[in-house]
Amino acid sequence: MTLWGRRPVPSLDIMRAGARGNGRRDDTKALQLALDIAAERGGGNIFFPRGSYRTTSPLIPRGSGIRLHATVGLANDAIRDHAKLGRDNAAVILNDHEEACFLLESGDWQDVEIDHIGIRQDRPRVVFDDDPTFGAAILCLQGGWHKGFSQNLHIHHCNISRFPLGIQFARFPGEKKEVCAGVSIEHNCIEVCNRGIHCSKGTRVNNLNIINNPKIRHNYLSGISVACTVGDFSGNNLEGQRNPLHIGSSDLGDTSWDVHVSGNYFEKSMGDYSVLLYRVRRFFLDQQRDYRPQLDHQDASIQLKGCNNGTVFGPASFEGCGDDIAHFPRG
Repeated sequence: MTLWGRRPVPSLDIMRAGARGNGRRDDTKALQLALDIAAERGGGNIFFPRGSYRTTSPLIPRGSGIRLHATVGLANDAIRDHAKLGRDNAAVILNDHEEACFLLESGDWQDVEIDHIGIRQDRPRVVFDDDPTFGAAILCLQGGWHKGFSQNLHIHHCNISRFPLGIQFARFPGEKKEVCAGVSIEHNCIEVCNRGIHCSKGTRVNNLNIINNPKIRHNYLSGISVACTVGDFSGNNLEGQRNPLHIGSSDLGDTSWDVHVSGNYFEKSMGDYSVLLYRVRRFFLDQQRDYRPQLDHQDASIQLKGCNNGTVFGPASFEGCGDDIAHFPRG
């Protein structure tokens, strides 16, 4: 009997690769074995039954067409109930080390999906570090000019907590700016991290969609802090954290463009702004459809610096922006 089932798309129950899922045994080798088999077979579905899977080194997906998700037959009610998506997961990976839980290096993967998996840092929280290989639940890393380009990463219905970095896009110094393309982050909970979703200095993502996440909240330094070319940031709950949404970078010129922001929830934000756009061009920002924080500087809860060619609905402050921005303070 082979590990793979007889389906048009090969399928593997992680238990048949040797995992225990009892939260005590180290399941790293079994999980990596399943990923390697999927890569050899040209892709496949890797099913996680209910359980806790402890890891002691990064898991590295390679190849294309790999989907990791909780086994449908054993999924709990929270997964089946759309109102609770992402809050609880039947299968949880316990990250028992200080490196990334999942490491995706550009050029090594295509079309990867992580769905209905909980990812939790099981060591005491550590202080944020600028090392791009340090402490993320999911790290997308641009490792060199000799590498190819990766695209189509889907992270859906996951619960990520207690990491220095929830989802991180990074590069080594001197490598190209674009890390990957076609990233979809939807219906997740990313909580109690130093940074929720973050691009390290000098990096950006092509076609980034962060939408309808019920909880990106209570992250110490920032909720979403990214640079992108074409991005949608709508329908997210970004409450209870300082600096909830920051798009753009100070060191890439017009680093982000074609950006859409609307319908987000910002209650109990603690920073200087709810939305900051830094050197963004071609954007649409509608805070009239947002739930805004009760800040003393309510009129400046949107801040735009060095931006041009966009439309803003709602109170905003401008610094070094072009005169081609249409501003409608009250809709």
